[in-house]
Amino acid sequence: MPAQDPQGDTPISRVAKDSTHRISVEIIGKIFTQFLPPIMDVAGRGELTKLRLVSKRWNDTAQRTPILWSNLLIILGTKPYPFQNVAGWFNRSGREPKTLTIFAPPHSNETPKQCLLTKTGLPHFLEEGPALDQLRITSNSGKCYRHLLESVSNRLLWDRLSLVSFASIEEVPLDASNFLSLSMPQSLTAFELHLPTEALMESVAIYPTNTISFQIPPKLLRSLTSFSLRCDWNASPIILATLQHCISATALTLNLEDGQLWFDDSDPLIESIIRSGLLFPQLRTLRLRQCRPSAAAKLLNLLKAPNSHHVDINFERDEVDLEREKYLDCAYGQSDVDPYFKCRRISNEDEIHKVDLSFARAVGVFMGRSGSHPSNLRSLRLHYASIKAPVLSKLMESLDSLTHLILDELDLDDGCFKDSRASSVLPNLEVLELLGLPREYDLEHVDKFMLGEEGDQGATLKTTYRDPELCCPVHSHRRPSF
Repeated sequence: MPAQDPQGDTPISRVAKDSTHRISVEIIGKIFTQFLPPIMDVAGRGELTKLRLVSKRWNDTAQRTPILWSNLLIILGTKPYPFQNVAGWFNRSGREPKTLTIFAPPHSNETPKQCLLTKTGLPHFLEEGPALDQLRITSNSGKCYRHLLESVSNRLLWDRLSLVSFASIEEVPLDASNFLSLSMPQSLTAFELHLPTEALMESVAIYPTNTISFQIPPKLLRSLTSFSLRCDWNASPIILATLQHCISATALTLNLEDGQLWFDDSDPLIESIIRSGLLFPQLRTLRLRQCRPSAAAKLLNLLKAPNSHHVDINFERDEVDLEREKYLDCAYGQSDVDPYFKCRRISNEDEIHKVDLSFARAVGVFMGRSGSHPSNLRSLRLHYASIKAPVLSKLMESLDSLTHLILDELDLDDGCFKDSRASSVLPNLEVLELLGLPREYDLEHVDKFMLGEEGDQGATLKTTYRDPELCCPVHSHRRPSF
């Protein structure tokens, strides 16, 4: 039976012959996976359909490449969604872990009958299957998620979910402590909560300012191995009160969306955390997103992570949503319907954050406070900021354990890497990546920096350059290095 698009489009037909008969089906399938976005939205499904129309062989290859059918993005409307087509789509993914991403446009959600997450057939799909590994939803507010959690009665497949992501675009879910305690999957190990930005809020007045009005259940947080929190409003007490319970997390992501981070030293909780720090005994990967250098410095001064291997810090003010960055290229962006997808780059150099000595010192404090001797930190990525030579030199002083350093779209001055050698300041360095460099950047000092003690080739240097024709020069089809 011909395949249908999950949206309910007509079956495809074959219209042409191809000349790739000498290439194995496996190789063609791998080429498809590189060409197409890993998650299929409307545009991605259209590109897949075009490939399948080339020939019967290409069509058969696509159907026999399970990973192409394992990730799907759909947009709900006011009418029941054809989830039978979604089930048919996922059935082609075989044993591949399945991820469903759902966007529900703003709508009235006072009752389950009004809410798009319940009236379009989603609860029935989650009960009947196929079984999902990850479920990501963007909708109005916590009310939508409460309605959904209360509507799933048969929990056999629901309890198999390992990751749930909730993004609220209009209203802070003040009752999070209640609805998140209702019926979260029993096998859940990863949770993502994206709170609305100030620009999308109907009224700033409803922002909670203390941990009493907003709280993620501590029991849930303690059970997670991966946690991601996103918000841009002044909620530092809530952020710290939330993070203190993530004691089992091996991966932690915090996106401040270029917001400020302030602490009330008179608050007993804040005073205790500042004095003792936040301990994450299992943490291996720390990601800070859209984080001002000053905010990153404050956090690094507080965190203790003796087993951390990877730190990834992004300083960009306004960028593609970092979760969607993993699988969406600019060409597939649905900016007209998805407020979390924004694709515009900073063109004014004055708007680029400047990394200063306080940040470099904070990295040293983080390394020392984590208390691992020798340090376990192996890789560091810094993305989208301006950094001067003295700051970079100070930063590298505390990174002697580093094997992989990634400077991604950084504005480096001409003095960076001058009069120093990696073998002395970064003795364990194996790879240095300088990504998104301007075409005119001179690598003379970098080449000398990379030389070994005997003048031979030391660590490996990898470079990429900016393409002024692309709005997102390095986001396009490139995965993070860790």
